[in-house]
Amino acid sequence: MTLVLLLLTGLSPVQALDRGQRGVQGDHSIAGPASAAVTDVAAASASTGRVGGSDRYATSAAISRRAFPKGAEVVYLARGDEFADAVAGGMLTDGPILLVRPCGAVPSAVKREISRLAPRQVIALGGVGAVCEKTLRAAAAGRSTDRIAGEGRYDTAAFISERAYPAHTEEPVFTEEPVYIASGTAYADAVAAGSLTDGPVLLVRPDGSFPRSVLIELSRVLPNTAVGLGGSTVVADATLEQLPYADQRPDRVHGRNRYETAATIAGRAFPEAPSTVYLARGDTLADAVAAGVLTDGPVLLVNRRCGALPASVATYLSLVTPDRVLALGGPSAVCDDTLQAASAAARPGQEPVSTQVAASGGQSCAVTAAGAVRCWGSNSSGALGDGTTTDSATPVSVTGLGPGSARSVALGGAFGCGLTTDGAVRCWGSNHDGTLGGPYGSHSTVPVDIPRLGAGTTVQLTTGRKHACAVTITGATRCWGSNSSSQLGIGMEKGGSTIMPSLVSGLGPGTTRQVDANHLSTCATRTDGAAQCWGANVVGALGDGTQVERNRPSQVSGLGTGTTAQVSVGVHGGCAVTAGGAVRCWGDNAQGELGYPHEGGGQYWSLVPVEVATLGAGSTIAVDASGSGFNCALSSLSATVCWGANSDGTLGTGSSGASRPTPGPVDGLGRGTTVRVATGYAHACAVTTEGQVRCWGDNSYGQIGDGTFDQRVSPVRVVP
Repeated sequence: MTLVLLLLTGLSPVQALDRGQRGVQGDHSIAGPASAAVTDVAAASASTGRVGGSDRYATSAAISRRAFPKGAEVVYLARGDEFADAVAGGMLTDGPILLVRPCGAVPSAVKREISRLAPRQVIALGGVGAVCEKTLRAAAAGRSTDRIAGEGRYDTAAFISERAYPAHTEEPVFTEEPVYIASGTAYADAVAAGSLTDGPVLLVRPDGSFPRSVLIELSRVLPNTAVGLGGSTVVADATLEQLPYADQRPDRVHGRNRYETAATIAGRAFPEAPSTVYLARGDTLADAVAAGVLTDGPVLLVNRRCGALPASVATYLSLVTPDRVLALGGPSAVCDDTLQAASAAARPGQEPVSTQVAASGGQSCAVTAAGAVRCWGSNSSGALGDGTTTDSATPVSVTGLGPGSARSVALGGAFGCGLTTDGAVRCWGSNHDGTLGGPYGSHSTVPVDIPRLGAGTTVQLTTGRKHACAVTITGATRCWGSNSSSQLGIGMEKGGSTIMPSLVSGLGPGTTRQVDANHLSTCATRTDGAAQCWGANVVGALGDGTQVERNRPSQVSGLGTGTTAQVSVGVHGGCAVTAGGAVRCWGDNAQGELGYPHEGGGQYWSLVPVEVATLGAGSTIAVDASGSGFNCALSSLSATVCWGANSDGTLGTGSSGASRPTPGPVDGLGRGTTVRVATGYAHACAVTTEGQVRCWGDNSYGQIGDGTFDQRVSPVRVVP
C-alpha cells in the first residue's frame, strides 16, 4: 500500500535463491605464488585482483586453479574459438572446463593444469569437429577419455544436461524447479547463466523451435516452468509458452542488453550477497565461458570501454558491496581502470538510511535511521514480524531486520515486506495468496526470502491487500500474490494467484520508475513519465476513462509521456503528482477525496484525473492515496496536508466527523516539519524533520504506536 522510493544517489532504478551446493572440490582460498589463479593488480586496492593468463586458454586454466585448488576427478575440454559446447558445459560442476583449439597442440597452460589436477578422466564436449581425437588424447596423457556429443550443439546441450542432472530413480529429476531456455546462436545470456544451479540450460534454434533431443530431455526432467534467458528477441515468448510439461507461467531473466541480463542472473543465482564478484568482457565472452565452476560469486559482464561500467553492474555492486572484485582475463580484457571503477562502486559511501514509515489497515512500521525495521499494531498471522502473533501498541523489532539491514518497508492487509540494504525482498505474515513466495495457506511470524528477488535485484517495493510488486535494478516490474481482480497485471485471466514474482505485461527492463499497489489495483510511473494502472476498476479506480477491469497496464487518461512524477493507488481511486508538482486524482469522491465537494445528486466519482483544489503546480512533492476515503500529501513546503473522510480523525485536525474536500494542514505538521507521509486504511503517519514518527486516526489495534488503544485526532509521537 504505502509507496516507498529507494533513492540511490539520485539515479533511476536502471542506473542506480537459496543457492544449491555445487560439486567443487576443496575450498576457494586464494592460491599464493605468482603462478596462482589470483594475482594482485598493481596499485589496486586489496579488494581487487585478477583470475587470468596470457590468453583465453591460460585464463581457463587460472579459473580452474581457483575453483579446484586440490584437484578434480574429471576435466572437460571445450573448443575455445567457438563457444556452443562450452556454454552448455556451464551446467557441469564436478570438474573445470578447459579451453583448447579444435585440433592440434594442447595449450601449455592447459597441459600443466591437467597435470596439476590429476584427473581420472578427460572428457571432450562436442564432436570431433569441436575437439578432435588427437587433441583429446594429447590432453589426457594416458588417462581415460570420453566424449559428450550429439549431432549438433542442441543435442550436446541435452546430453550435458543428462550428465549434470542424472536421474537416481525412475521418477523425474525435477518437480519444483525450472529449466532455462537459451538461444543456440546468441551465447551471451547463457554464458552468464553458468552460476545458476537450480535447473538445466537447454538450447533452442534461432526460429524458436525445440530440437527432438531437447524435447526428450524436457520429458525426463519435467520442469515446473520455463525461464527464458534474454529478451523476447533472443528467446521468443511463443517458444517459452509451448514448453511441454510446465505447470507454471513462463518466466524470463533478462535486461535490455547482455549486461543487464547478467546482473539479473546474478541476483537470481545469489540470493544472499556474494563475497566475490567476477568481471568479464561481454563482447568477446572468451574468459567468461569457463567461469561457471566459480561458486563464490557471479560473473558480471562489462564492455570494452576502459573505466566505464554498465549502469546495471554499478547498481548491483553498490547494493551487494562484495569484499572482492576480480577480473577474468588480463588487462587487455578488463582494464585496470574498469576494475577500479567496480571496486569504487562496491563501496559507494551511501548516506545513512533515513527514517521511513508505512501504514495499512491495523499495522504501522518504520525503518529507523539506523536501518532497522520496527512495527506495531495488529499481529494477525504474524504481521508484525517479531516471531509472535501478539498485538502491540508500541513498536517491536522485526526479526532479522536489525540495524543496517533495511532500506524500506511496506505493509499489506495482514503481511509486510522489507527491502534490505543489499537489494533483496523479505516478507512476513499472512501467506494465503502466496504473498510470502511459498506454499499457499501458511504464514510466517518472521521474514522469509522472496524467490527471484534476492540480493542485488530490487530497488523499490510496494504491497497491496494480498499482493506485492517490486521494481528491479533493470527497471522492470514484477508482482506476486493474489490475482482475484487482475491486480498482478501479468496478462492472465482474473482469479488465482502466483507465488513467484512475475513480469508485468509491458513493464519489462527499462520501463518502470516507481510502482504502487493497494487493495485490488496497482499503478506505475514509467520511465518516460507516463502513468499506467491495472486491476479492479470499480468507479474508475484506474483513471483510464472506463470501469473495465484490466489484466495489463492501462494508460491513465491525461497522464501520458512526460507528465507524471509519482503515482499512488487507493481502494477505489488514485492520485498522481505531475511533473510540474500538481496533484490530480480520480475514482471515488463520496468523501471529497478528489478535492472538491460531493453535492447531493451529483457525480460520486470521476473516471479520469481531475485537479485537486489548492494543490496546483509546484505545490507537492509526494501523494499517498492508500487511505479509505482520504488522501494525504507532502507539500513542497515540507508540510503534511490531508483531505477527504474524517470519521476516525484521519485528517489530523483535532476533531473527527465531517469530511473535508479541500486539502488542509495536519495539526503540528505545518511548514518545515515533514519529510515523509503514509496513509493506512483509517490512520496515517508522518516522519518529521527531526526524525520522529507521528501517527493519528483509528487506534483499534494500537497502530498509532503510543502505547494506547485510544483514537487520536491529532498526531502523537510513536513510542521510541
